[in-house]
Order: sequence, then structure tokens, then C-alpha cells
Amino acid sequence: MGECAPTAAVATTSTAKTSVWWDIDKCAVPRGRCDPHRIAHNLIAALAAAGYVGPVSIAAYGDAARVPPPVLAALSATGICLNHVPAGT
Repeated sequence: MGECAPTAAVATTSTAKTSVWWDIDKCAVPRGRCDPHRIAHNLIAALAAAGYVGPVSIAAYGDAARVPPPVLAALSATGICLNHVPAGT
């Protein structure tokens, strides 16, 4: 009887909304090695591969002045919201 509870919990969490909070200052987009337009797709694909298939929201946090303009444009175009947090705060 106890074996059914974990399965029900996994089924519920696998379809729940997942929020990704990304510290873009400490984990920046690798220059020249990563297409920033693919970041959202890659994150969602990795979650799906781990069994999480519900809706995903991605928010980046960091100093917008330190993010290269092409990366800012790519993040915006793919629906990733960059929340400006000035360096040192």
C-alpha cells in the first residue's frame, strides 16, 4: 500500500510548474561556445529528460551592465526575463 504514494507524488511534481532562477553573474553564458538563443530550449529539454514536463519559467538575475548586448537581446527574444541586480548588492 505504501508503494503507491511515491508514484502519485512523482506524477504530480513531474507536471507541476518549474521555475528556474539563474544567477547570470556567477554562471554566465560561455562566450563563443554557446548560442544564447538556445539557453531556454536547453534548460527545458534537460528538465524534460529528467521527467519534468510541466510549464517552465526562467528568470535570470544579475547586473545587466555586465551582460553583453547580444546576450541580453537573445535572452529577451527567448522569453527569459533578466532582473537587474546591481553588482555588490
